[in-house]
Amino acid sequence: METLQVNRKKIEKLSTVLNNSRIKIFEYLVDEDTLVVYNNKFHIEKTIAGYMDYIDNKSKIHPEDREKIKQIYKEAKEATVEIREFGEDGDIKHSVLEFTKIVNEDGKLTLIGSTRDITEQRKQEKKLKERARKDSLTGLYNQVYGKKCINKYLNRKKPFDSCGMIVLDVDCFKLVNDNYGHSFGDKVLACLAMLLKEVFRDNDSILMRAGGDEFVIFVKDILNIELVRKNVELMQKIRSFNSGRQVVRSHVVQDVVIFQRMYQVIPMTNCLRMRTLPYIKQKSEERTVMFTVTACSIFHP
Repeated sequence: METLQVNRKKIEKLSTVLNNSRIKIFEYLVDEDTLVVYNNKFHIEKTIAGYMDYIDNKSKIHPEDREKIKQIYKEAKEATVEIREFGEDGDIKHSVLEFTKIVNEDGKLTLIGSTRDITEQRKQEKKLKERARKDSLTGLYNQVYGKKCINKYLNRKKPFDSCGMIVLDVDCFKLVNDNYGHSFGDKVLACLAMLLKEVFRDNDSILMRAGGDEFVIFVKDILNIELVRKNVELMQKIRSFNSGRQVVRSHVVQDVVIFQRMYQVIPMTNCLRMRTLPYIKQKSEERTVMFTVTACSIFHP
């Protein structure tokens, strides 16, 4: 009786650890194709016969992860694998499964496993990754990650795919900070970023704060006339730009660069330097590509 009491106490302690760690225990009977899931008290919670078919037809495992998990069960492999599952609310859950292979007294093969919910960990990692990629004030990509995304696209784009880049600069922005304070200046930049997100929300766009009061909008797979239309739409919104305190009297200069049928990839750093020239020609073997820079000066009455 005393030994039983000790075991109960140990089980209760272990149950608490498993519960706090979000770990569940299971075993897979290989020859019987049966999964047995245990609760934290080590009582059988459920038994699923024909588990391979269950994975394909009834499980909540993400379709892209089903084959790799089935392979482990079929081969009775000792492994650690991460899978995604659909929660009751439709959200994606992340779990790590660990498998250990044992042979029972009757000679039958069994996989003893544990599953640990790491959804919150993955969410936190995603947040940290987003913080490293984005500008904290505007929520747009920072220059390092934005340039990386643009260069990645340019290196992979097909020769006849067109794309466009708009470089927007709030001129004389120092006067805004000097006259109204830096907190108000920050609000102006944040509101301007919201305008960019609104105008380019339907396009496959890369929005980047290049630094200070300079912003870059890079749009993939866009025709010239569509880029011009987006440019006009953005200008119209900037005309009525309101920071929440008053209409901002900012001089906005905007350059439009059109990439059409590029045969030679141009580094992103060179693209950013283009805005200092009236126009630039980039030669390739078959044709000359003209980058026309147009300036729109907007003054608020």
